[in-house]
Amino acid sequence: MNDVQKQWQAYIDDQISLAVVDASNKYHQGLNDLLNNPDTGLLTKQDINALDVMKQYQEGEVKIRQNALGALPNYKKAHDAFLKMADDTNINKLGTVMQYQYSKQKEYKANVLQTRLDLNTNNVVEEGVTANVFAGFAKNAATIDALYMNELGRENLAQKRRDANTTMLTKWLDNIIADGSQTSLDVAGEVLSQAGDFVNSADLAKYTHIVSTHKKEADLTRRVDAVLDATDDRAEQLKMLQEGNRRTIRRLIHGAGGANGSNSYFEANASIESAGSGDYNAYNRDSGAFGKYQFLPSTWEWVSGQTGVNPEDHSPEAQDTNAKWYWNYLKSELNGDEEATSVAWNWGLENGRRWQQGLSTGMYDGQEFSFNEPYKGNMAVTERVRRLKELAGNQSSNLVDEGFKYSIDAGLVGIQMDNGRNGCAEFVGKFGASYSEFLAKEAQNNVVNVPMMVEDAKKDNIPVVPFDIENLNKGDCIFYKTNEGSQGHIVIYDGNGGFYGNSSSTGPNGTTIHGGDINIPGMVPEGIIKTGISGTQDRWVESEEQIYSEEELEKELDARRALRKRIKQEAIEAKVTNAKKQYADWAFNHAQATDTERRQALAGIIGDDEDLKISVLGGQVISLDKSIQNKAEAMAAKSRKANVFDVQSVKAGIHNGKLDTKEKLNEFFSNVDKTFTPDQVNQIYTEFDKVQNGEGFDIGNWLTRYDMNWDTETWKANKNALDVIVGEEVNKYQQEHNGEQPDKDTIRKMVVKATTRWDTGATAEYGIFTDTPLKLSQVDVKRLGYATWDLIKTDEGTYVRFYNYDSDGNPYLANTIYATELPDFMKRNGIK
Repeated sequence: MNDVQKQWQAYIDDQISLAVVDASNKYHQGLNDLLNNPDTGLLTKQDINALDVMKQYQEGEVKIRQNALGALPNYKKAHDAFLKMADDTNINKLGTVMQYQYSKQKEYKANVLQTRLDLNTNNVVEEGVTANVFAGFAKNAATIDALYMNELGRENLAQKRRDANTTMLTKWLDNIIADGSQTSLDVAGEVLSQAGDFVNSADLAKYTHIVSTHKKEADLTRRVDAVLDATDDRAEQLKMLQEGNRRTIRRLIHGAGGANGSNSYFEANASIESAGSGDYNAYNRDSGAFGKYQFLPSTWEWVSGQTGVNPEDHSPEAQDTNAKWYWNYLKSELNGDEEATSVAWNWGLENGRRWQQGLSTGMYDGQEFSFNEPYKGNMAVTERVRRLKELAGNQSSNLVDEGFKYSIDAGLVGIQMDNGRNGCAEFVGKFGASYSEFLAKEAQNNVVNVPMMVEDAKKDNIPVVPFDIENLNKGDCIFYKTNEGSQGHIVIYDGNGGFYGNSSSTGPNGTTIHGGDINIPGMVPEGIIKTGISGTQDRWVESEEQIYSEEELEKELDARRALRKRIKQEAIEAKVTNAKKQYADWAFNHAQATDTERRQALAGIIGDDEDLKISVLGGQVISLDKSIQNKAEAMAAKSRKANVFDVQSVKAGIHNGKLDTKEKLNEFFSNVDKTFTPDQVNQIYTEFDKVQNGEGFDIGNWLTRYDMNWDTETWKANKNALDVIVGEEVNKYQQEHNGEQPDKDTIRKMVVKATTRWDTGATAEYGIFTDTPLKLSQVDVKRLGYATWDLIKTDEGTYVRFYNYDSDGNPYLANTIYATELPDFMKRNGIK
């Protein structure tokens, strides 16, 4: 090729390169706009269309690529260079688009899940106590599985279900237990007892405790309200609460063989749970239950919170502590019924109550099941109770026999122990673990030394006695003196003259055997550890225990009393406020009303309501009475006409001796500056004649209600009685003073004495009479139909005793009234 051709070729190559660069820029700009344009870019979409980004990108990229290719010269070299660049760029952008679409799909799926779960939860919450919570759990599971079955592993999928169910359960519980009703709490407790497989254990434990606490508080409140309705006396209320604060607990007491607890219902239940193994390391892969007592993780965590045991500690000591506490808790909730306690241990507290009530079915997962049939891989409830009674019944040999059978069936006879020829204590612990709590603990603690086992028995209060063949029972441990010294060997007595033990003479490493005779050559029986059957008959005993402490009773009683008092006081205050408003409205519409009209309106609003009478409104009535009286006196004085008070004043002069002759009376009328009507004069002379003839005493002739600062109603209510009482006092006075008449001040003192109300000690707790003691007057006594009275205070309270006189003038007790009942007694007899 000559130089011209080379130059031409170089020119062509430059043009191709420039064209490829331009096409590449155009391609990049097109892709950037396709993906990132603020208005139309695929990666800026937020709606559901973002889920289809990949398809839209692929279609858009093809168009951009074709447009860029169309701008290139028709040279293969140019096309090849551009397509290589476009393929590399497309791969990079495709990855970005795929990541974006995945994130949007994940976000969309999460939103769909939350929306559906919220709908499920809201439906359950709205249904309240009638809701089938377990059906809600099933809907949650179906929703989660549909969206995530092919995305999450088994454990993560299960956790997602538990999280959703926990949210549903807690919201539903918060809703139904808010009212504190017994029905709501019972339903909540039943659901919680069956929810262990569906929700997070920590939340289950928390709400189980909350519901249990609410139920106890609700029960105490009901008890207190009942005694508050029965009586107002606090001492009597507390006494009634204490009388109802006992419950009878029925327990099975075992003989000596029961000293280690092996024959109790508690141990019988543990034997059922662990299939007789007593294995503290047992684990159920299906349910997650573990240990000798087969605790579910959720139950274990809650119980640990009550006992203070570290939830991570699964040691035998921790298991024993939690199991005993939980057993006693369930038994307490079920009033000591240990059969129902065992049912509750496996099926939940509410099913324990159903068994206790004699029902033939239980509830689990929201489904009813028969107590007579196996269910969910568990033995029938009736079979469980039968086995429980068999293991813990009056014949204490049952548990030992079952334990022997289990240990033999487990292949513990005819094998080598880990400690070989020296494995006698090791074997006794393992073989006896199936029926003895003590031996199970020894096995768990790897006790392989006979002296240590004997010492541990003493520490655990297991009887250790000298050997006596008459004191041997099946399951007891016999320890021997050997040529190595005291406590050199140990076996388990088989109840028939033989033993189960480890023999060092059956081979180089020893073998476990069933020997036919406890008299082993070269050994002397030395002592017995009483781990076997008791020779003493088991028996039922009943005992009582408190349901609530004295402090709990008094605290709740005082709180409820204070609440009722506050509610009553608030009701009174509201009543007074309403009455004030009524009167204020009336006064506003009757601005020109007279005092008499105002008093009449106010008295009508107050009516017979005692609360309103002693309120500020009652005080207003008294003020209006005084105002009316003052105005009447002013008007009378202005007119100088004699009024009723003037007439009474003249009559009083007649009675007190100032006007004891007609001459004095005539002189009075001659000099008085008041004008008396003929009728008034006639009344006065008539009264004079009555006094001269020795007729009855009239207090109105001495005093008026204004002298006593009384209102009209009080004066009218007391006048007749005062005529009698003060008349008697005047007669006594005259006898003591040679016929001298008492003066007005003395008469007034007699009235005060007769109408003074003495403190009965009945001030308490009514609210109506706050800071005002209830009182009793001699006038009231007369009106009640009695001659006299006195007051007596005892430890039980204050009493008022009423007396009358017999025909010989001797007083006798006619009636006794408790002081706080006096106001109602007086009201019933027409005395306000």
